[in-house]
Amino acid sequence: MFGRIPRDVRAAVEDATRAASIHNSQPWIFVYRGESIDLWLDVGRAPHVVDPSGRWAVQSAGAALANLELALAHRLEARVRVIDFPGPGPQPPAGLAPIARDQLPPILRDLTTAPVASVSWSGDRLAPSAADAQLYGAIHDRFTSRAPFAATAVTGPQWQEIAAAGACGAVSTEAVSEDFTRVFLKLTAEVEARMVGDVAYLAEVRRWVDRGPYEGIPGGAAGVHDSTGQYPGRDFSVGPNQVGSALPSGQFEGRLQLAVLRSDQDTPADWLDAGRALERVGLRATASGLRIGILGQALEQAPTHEAVDQEYSTTLGRPVIVQQVVRLGHGDGSARPTPTPRRPLPEVLVHETHS
Repeated sequence: MFGRIPRDVRAAVEDATRAASIHNSQPWIFVYRGESIDLWLDVGRAPHVVDPSGRWAVQSAGAALANLELALAHRLEARVRVIDFPGPGPQPPAGLAPIARDQLPPILRDLTTAPVASVSWSGDRLAPSAADAQLYGAIHDRFTSRAPFAATAVTGPQWQEIAAAGACGAVSTEAVSEDFTRVFLKLTAEVEARMVGDVAYLAEVRRWVDRGPYEGIPGGAAGVHDSTGQYPGRDFSVGPNQVGSALPSGQFEGRLQLAVLRSDQDTPADWLDAGRALERVGLRATASGLRIGILGQALEQAPTHEAVDQEYSTTLGRPVIVQQVVRLGHGDGSARPTPTPRRPLPEVLVHETHS
């Protein structure tokens, strides 16, 4: 039945799978239903120690949704419609990684019985906008950087394009002040220092590095350890039996240029929008000749997430929820890291049939 899915639709789903995901776990399955595709969260595939709430898993699905919407519009030249959380439908597709409901974060339990989004298209021909065409063109070049950037500042027009791309549903994206950056980096460093003493966390990180040909993070994409101690990036070289970082050392840029993705609420719908925004920001950065890194450790534990929210809410003068923090900048001339692998298309795309 896989062969009966139109070639352009298969290609669009393959584009969707190029999205960023937590530890490159790719927690998604796409179900083709004729003139629509349901996107299911495959939460059993995602790491759980680093993501106790399920936020990153849902954001990962949102990132794939962003790519799927762009790819269908480009390849079919059709009007694309997205419905988030369309409600109960058919039985969950075959291929979802098994996981007991009591192992799931409470907020995710209802998301195992229905798709997180349904994407449909009409027969009306509609060319994508120039902005979306540029985002689509960056899908296969986008990657997450864990290496130093050049000291060159992101320009005002580039920040404006980033903000426009990162406005998705209830989520807004904006550059942050140096004062917030200092507080945020301090909180992130504190979390990273605690987690490298957590055996369960270290074991999970080790499981996702050099995991195999289809998922996880290759050792060649694990990044660089900041010799100055300024940049508290996640260290993928650590493990239960590893003392200290095994990453190559380098000096990161003197002033980190961060952007916040924020919302007013903190529901799975906001997480899904944040994932869409995150992917679109990465695509816009790539299309503009920039690189992007993700710096979300401080949001993975409730006390530090609350502290980040409070600090940024004070900056804005009203309560908000920080959904993700990214680092942007120009490449320092170093080569692109080892590409992260992807699961085979027949493993993530199924054709719904009716008996």
